[in-house]
Amino acid sequence: MKKITRLAIAFFPLLIFSLLGFPILAGAQIFGNREQSVGSPTGEVEQHVWDPLERSNRKVFDFNDRLYSDVVEPITTVYRKLPLPVRNVVGNGFQNLEAPSRFVNFALQGKPHRASNEITRFVINSTLGVGGMFDVAQKAFGLQDHDADFGQTLGIWCVEPGPYLVVPALGPSNTRDLVGLAADSFMDPLYWVPGPSWMMYPVDFVKYTSKASDHIDQYETMKKASLDPYVAMRNAYMQHREDKIGNRPQQPEAIHASAEDDARRQAADRKAADEKALAQAREEELRKELKPRKNASPRELARALLAAAQNESPRMPFETVLHQYPQLAGAVAARCALAQDANFRPDWGSDNKQRLRIATEIICQDLARGDRFARGGNDSRLDRIREMACDQQRKLDDLERERESM
Repeated sequence: MKKITRLAIAFFPLLIFSLLGFPILAGAQIFGNREQSVGSPTGEVEQHVWDPLERSNRKVFDFNDRLYSDVVEPITTVYRKLPLPVRNVVGNGFQNLEAPSRFVNFALQGKPHRASNEITRFVINSTLGVGGMFDVAQKAFGLQDHDADFGQTLGIWCVEPGPYLVVPALGPSNTRDLVGLAADSFMDPLYWVPGPSWMMYPVDFVKYTSKASDHIDQYETMKKASLDPYVAMRNAYMQHREDKIGNRPQQPEAIHASAEDDARRQAADRKAADEKALAQAREEELRKELKPRKNASPRELARALLAAAQNESPRMPFETVLHQYPQLAGAVAARCALAQDANFRPDWGSDNKQRLRIATEIICQDLARGDRFARGGNDSRLDRIREMACDQQRKLDDLERERESM
């Protein structure tokens, strides 16, 4: 009985938004071509978006921004201190739970190949992947995952997006995507778990923290680079959604061209998957050749860490260095903690790259003297390194200004 009541309550807004979003039911005059050209007086790129609620949307946007800065960002920052393998396990688990929703949406979109791909991935990862905690389907069988949601499905069915909306806590949306969000929530296996609904709040908290941690940097970068973050967010969201829908009904010649494009993309995807598998095999061979050195000298440890920092990449060589020199785990963790600091973000400019390089050299100098870094509890030590790196950067800036003045 409780499930039926919850379903009825949830379907009521779904019906209302469906009436608003479907031009056939609500009248073509509502959404036909009634898009207003909304430009930013502050110089943002103009884009045609129907935003009749801009005044209230901006207020909600400001509220969400404060919520993000005061609550979400600190929580995700703490969450990102967890080891990457732990975060990957959490993310994979929630991604696997969304597979039934993606399967239904791909089927409704008329994409049987991707629908079968999703159900195959779900079966493999739920069994061999220990309940979805490990993405065995991609790593062992090359089955890539793809995003799909009911808002995208409605867009492919030619449902208009409706007015742009900023939803408290959820962020940018429109009436069509709110319908999709409601429909997707019914296809979430966690929704049908028996018991009080409040028991799912901790699970939802972890789920959205995991997802937010993947985009925490993008939002801050967008804000710093935009004259009007509201317009930048609106344009980016609407463009992203249109790109995801992408394949509306086409003329026969366009359909033929689209099929050729799909074939080329699939061939490119297969080639990329083969190259990735080959690279992983080479990495594994390299790992087997590298024998751990437990008695390495302090100077050797310092050289290894410095070489890794000068040639770092998402996977290598830090993994290889830690495999060969397990004693460097604490120093690598300290260096990674500095890289997350607001004053040491390499993607925020050359000065930050320079500060991080200086801090890395200080860590290596400590190692060469025989100092050791603990796996945790290096806060005061990191403060010292951070201060020294910033001081040295200021001295370099002063010297540069003196040379320019001469």
